[in-house]
Amino acid sequence: MRTKGAITNKECWSLKIYYPDYIVKEGTYRTLKEVAEDLNISYNQVSELTTNGRNKTKTKYSFYPTIELKKIGAIDDLIPDPCEDY
Repeated sequence: MRTKGAITNKECWSLKIYYPDYIVKEGTYRTLKEVAEDLNISYNQVSELTTNGRNKTKTKYSFYPTIELKKIGAIDDLIPDPCEDY
């Protein structure tokens, strides 16, 4: 874990917001704070969008985009899918 105020140059977060046939926003960011500034929402709202967060907003609305916010290089990304052919 980085200390508060640490400077990082590595892209650590991948964001993708999309409807079934249309990508609204896609990009990579260094920190969750940068994601919050780009989306113009608070840091707490962004942290709830992560895979470990709550992200229960989708159940309240019938028309809501799919939001994927994942940590790049997480252990789940490194483990190969046993069903995939190589």
